[in-house]
Amino acid sequence: MFLLPFTGAALISLAAYDYLNFLQLNNYRIIKSLKNFLKKRYAEAVFMFLLFASALFVCLFFQNNLYAVLVFAVCASAAVAVIRRGNKKRLVNAKNPLVFTKRVKRQYIFITAFNLVIFSAAYMLFDIRTYLFFAYAAAALYAVDLSVSVAIINAFEKMNNKRLAAAAAKKLASYKTLVKIGVTGSYGKTSVKNILYAMLKRKYAVAATEKSYNTPMGIAKSIGNIDENTQIFIAEMGARKKGEIKELCDIVKPDCGVITGVAEQHLETFKSLENIIAAKSELFFAISGREDGFCVFNYDDKNIRRMKIARARNAVIAGTRIADGLVAADGIPERSGGAKTRDNSDCGNSREDGETNKERKVAIRLANCYARGVSANENGVAFELIFVCKNAGCGQAVESGEAFSKYIRAAGNGKNPKFKDAKDGRTAASAEISSEFKGTEDRRAAESVAISSKLIGEANATNIAVAAAAAYCLGVSAEDIKIAAEELEPVPHRMQVIKSGGLTVIDDAYNSNPIGAAAALETLASFKGRKIAVACGFAEQGKNTAAANAGLGRQIAAAADVAALVGAGAKHILKGLKESGFPEENIFLYPSLNEAKKDFSRIFEDGDVILFENDMPDNLE
Repeated sequence: MFLLPFTGAALISLAAYDYLNFLQLNNYRIIKSLKNFLKKRYAEAVFMFLLFASALFVCLFFQNNLYAVLVFAVCASAAVAVIRRGNKKRLVNAKNPLVFTKRVKRQYIFITAFNLVIFSAAYMLFDIRTYLFFAYAAAALYAVDLSVSVAIINAFEKMNNKRLAAAAAKKLASYKTLVKIGVTGSYGKTSVKNILYAMLKRKYAVAATEKSYNTPMGIAKSIGNIDENTQIFIAEMGARKKGEIKELCDIVKPDCGVITGVAEQHLETFKSLENIIAAKSELFFAISGREDGFCVFNYDDKNIRRMKIARARNAVIAGTRIADGLVAADGIPERSGGAKTRDNSDCGNSREDGETNKERKVAIRLANCYARGVSANENGVAFELIFVCKNAGCGQAVESGEAFSKYIRAAGNGKNPKFKDAKDGRTAASAEISSEFKGTEDRRAAESVAISSKLIGEANATNIAVAAAAAYCLGVSAEDIKIAAEELEPVPHRMQVIKSGGLTVIDDAYNSNPIGAAAALETLASFKGRKIAVACGFAEQGKNTAAANAGLGRQIAAAADVAALVGAGAKHILKGLKESGFPEENIFLYPSLNEAKKDFSRIFEDGDVILFENDMPDNLE
């Protein structure tokens, strides 16, 4: 019976798969992971330990009989079978299965060792009857046991992460002439980062964060792709609360920034839209300390238009609505025939071919950028991309940072008493710019190019314009920007069109905010054929969850012919559909995506266009 402690520890280690999966998906936040785990996996965990406890009961009843050992082995094997079946099932169905990183491996080893010590101590200290009680208690406290285990090792992980972040920051700082770009926003970060990467690599040696990595460790890992020949590094920056963008900026120390949009995402942790605006503004304030640099703002976003720092002299605005009078006060020329074009071959006075990054930094020129005459259909999006220079003497590079420094001095270098509410006394929402710097720029149409991209949806015209503004400011020619934009391929799960037999699938499963969902449904409406929306609703919306999902239902009603609703959020989406008078016979409800998949062959017909919308549940039954 000395194997009992080992068996208990091994069973916990096997069952820890689910918990660690939730932990990884929630950025290793224990409380959030524990809540999700208790909600979705607790019953299975209890069943496993009841099997284990039942085996102990048989052992107690038959004492050290060989029969008791066999019964125990059968019960323990049944528990293992339950665990392995559940893990394998979720490995196949989960959108984001557990990735066995070095951190996860360390956690697995520690959880096993921690529980081996506990079970061994209990076995040595208690008689068999008390040990039986302990086994039943372990069933009830299984999730707590894992949380305590992880909390202990997390303390060491935090120290290790600080060490790795410091090492990454030191390595980045060692490349003295490397230009670093931070990209943040509630939506569009990965898309804009990838588009910007494609544009910049037409001229420079570029490195960027991999996939959707946007945390300190993700950035630290991606820094390994940089070497002495790299000229530009693009870092995607994500956050779930105020201060996290600043933490990433402390590592990267960006020279330039891009803010793609602000939406009510991660409200569960941010608590308010104002906090989200302040968090995204942290990128701008980090750049404000650079000798030269700029920050690109997506001016199509209504929340960004609330950020008065977007009117700063070294702020660059981009989008599709700039020419519609939304920023007339900002000095953009409005001409019925559009902005005039001219030869701008000297604009920016940027790096000559063959010149290395060791000789000098990338030259910076400032130019707003907007897409005019946007036309979107199922084959892609087309528009005219116009660059409007905003620094005096467009042909001269802005290398000294004089204009930017002048703006910072005017704003009190972020210490103006009008900057309130944030911990350091600053926030974007209350930043005010000295009037002497408004509308004084020498703005002239520099160049325009016609672009036809394979990316679908008008939102991608905005993404391209935002990325193009950053690339143009860094000296990439308008022609190279055009070539890069027309060679772009969709990013998986982000408005990716997939042809499957007679069906057209729009995969937007990574989208998880109301603004992105509205854009996706608008794109669905532009397709020909019967339109079907498959949605599960928004996650991490806090107390706004019900209202946000009801709004999604109303948007689906306006764009789709059929709605397939999945999971717990379906009831709120259903409410919005009914409020819009959507035909009930065209609404299908499913408890899980697996159940929905079984019915797809009955629902779908040749010629249908199916949009998979929202952030599908991370662990699907």
